[in-house]
Order: sequence, then C-alpha cells, then structure tokens
Amino acid sequence: MSDNTPVAQAPTGDRSLMERERIYMKGHIITWALSVASACLVGWAWVYTHPTPKLAAVNIQSIVQEHTQALTAAIKPDTPKEEQEAAIRRAAEFGQRLDAALAVTAKECGCAIVNAAAIVAMPSAPQPIADITERVRAQLQPGLPGASKPAGG
Repeated sequence: MSDNTPVAQAPTGDRSLMERERIYMKGHIITWALSVASACLVGWAWVYTHPTPKLAAVNIQSIVQEHTQALTAAIKPDTPKEEQEAAIRRAAEFGQRLDAALAVTAKECGCAIVNAAAIVAMPSAPQPIADITERVRAQLQPGLPGASKPAGG
C-alpha cells in the first residue's frame, strides 16, 4: 500500500460524513434526554396528585371494654335507682360519643382510622401505622379540653 492512494471525499458543498453522524447522534441524545425528563415529570405529578392515604389505628375493643367495666360497676343491686338510670343513659349515649370522637380525631389527624383488631401485620419501618387510641380516649372524657360533650348534658 502506498501513501498515494486516493481517498474518497465528499462532494464539495456537502457536509462531511462525520459531521452528519454527529448531528444525527445529537438528535438521538436530545430525544432521549427529553423522554427521560418527561417520564420524571409525569412520575412526580402522579405521586403528587395521588398521595398515599394516612392510616391510624384505634383499639376500639379496649375502649368499649373499659366503658363496659365502668357501666358494670355503676349498676349494682345496692346502687340507687337514679344512678342506675343515669348509667344506662350514659351507656346509650356511648356509641354516639364514640362515633363523634372517632370523627373528630380523624379530622384532626387527616387520616383514615381503622380498628386495631383489623390489623393482621404492621410494618416496623418506614412509616408504621400510628396508634391513636389515647387521643380517642381523651375525646371521650367529659370535661377535658377538646373532649366531646355527652349529648344529654
């Protein structure tokens, strides 16, 4: 092979082959970058507009059991009839007060409340379901700030 072999050159006035390939690759890179940016934007918009619902657990069974024990203690054969009737009225109002306390607590935390007995397994991280039983108990206690008042009194 000699150094005098003719090299094929692009016709005059035409871009060279290397320049055309560079422009062609630039187009692919720009298209790829815009596609990735669009996918990221759509993903962010989806997460922003479809947030994961917040959940909180309440041990309703323990609250009802405590109320039942208090009611049982209030209704004894030696208890005056007026006190027994008042205890029966409180028992009748308890369901409504519990519903109201759950509604107020759900509104305060901005979350859905589930019965703790319905939870089969709970993750330890990153966001376990919060137990807000004590807050509901506080809502049910008459005379406490922020507590719901009984319907009859």
